Amino acid sequence: MFLQQAKDISSSGNVLAHEMTHLVMNRFLAGRLPIWLNEGIAEYYEEFAYPAFKGIKKSRRSQFSRMKTIYRLQELFEATAYPQDTANVLSFYKTAKYVVGWLRLDYPADRFVPFVETVSKSGYLAAFQEHYGLNSLEDVRVSFLKFAR
Repeated sequence: MFLQQAKDISSSGNVLAHEMTHLVMNRFLAGRLPIWLNEGIAEYYEEFAYPAFKGIKKSRRSQFSRMKTIYRLQELFEATAYPQDTANVLSFYKTAKYVVGWLRLDYPADRFVPFVETVSKSGYLAAFQEHYGLNSLEDVRVSFLKFAR
């Protein structure tokens, strides 16, 4: 079903990695993830899981080059629906993937899963405070921009 969406064989693996990530997250988390984190994790694993399975290593900087357009973080974190226009959808997905990449690559790995669990139960601000010591949306924004720009 998922593979029919892809353009070619390589894209099929990426789509499968993305969609399987959604299935795993929705099956094993007690709470529901917000849209941005659900898509961000799926985009991250689409980028890295399938190539890793094929033995292809990707460098962080080549995959997370400087972002030209960043979706507003507060809107991203508080979104309850996808953006309506194509340009904003692309920016939404890319920013979500970059937020996940930032947390996975700039912080100790053992913080990410507890962060995800806290977000699903208590919201993003509580999770950023508890697991990354970022006490406000402004702290998150400043730290994220160092990674994204």
